[in-house]
Amino acid sequence: MNCPILSLLVTLVLASVASQPLPAAPADPAHNPIIWADVPDISVMRVGKTYYMSSTTMHMSPGL
Repeated sequence: MNCPILSLLVTLVLASVASQPLPAAPADPAHNPIIWADVPDISVMRVGKTYYMSSTTMHMSPGL
């Protein structure tokens, strides 16, 4: 079949993608609020202007 041609084509495509420059980092990065807690699987919900956070308690009795 045309395996050498296909291999060459795939190699050229991957080389062209790899040579593309990376996008610049944003000028002002986002700052996440620090929450003093040890909670896994945090979920944040908003109701109107109020935010609620919920989490799992699986870490208190793992494996159940």
